[in-house]
Amino acid sequence: MINVNQLTEASEQNIQELELLSGMLHGDERKSSADEIARILSNPSVIFVVAKDGERIIGMGALYIHQKVGKIGSYIEDVIVDSAYRGKGLGKEIVQALIDGARERGVVSVSLTSRPERIAAHTLYEKLGFKKYDTNVFRITL
Repeated sequence: MINVNQLTEASEQNIQELELLSGMLHGDERKSSADEIARILSNPSVIFVVAKDGERIIGMGALYIHQKVGKIGSYIEDVIVDSAYRGKGLGKEIVQALIDGARERGVVSVSLTSRPERIAAHTLYEKLGFKKYDTNVFRITL
């Protein structure tokens, strides 16, 4: 049975499964330490949701909440479902859980970015009510 819930434990197995999913999303082998995952999971400004098939993590997504001048905003990062489980509505469940968590915490807006080639993800986001904005993203690597 597949469940979508907030992740609260940074076990070694969880870290390995999150790294596999991260590799599917980013196309590389990003490594996470137990300390890094534990910091994320214990941060009250982060909601980290996973889809599990039994004990195995098969999907994930994170919401990062931040106070802005005059409002509380947030952004969604790292939404991915294992390729073997796609097409079953798990991405929708993960994103909806993040939106619900944001609403419960008084967040007034949720933003996200998505690479142009992720057409299925774009369709999902639009079905959930996200609007595409024309913007230029600027980034500096430190």
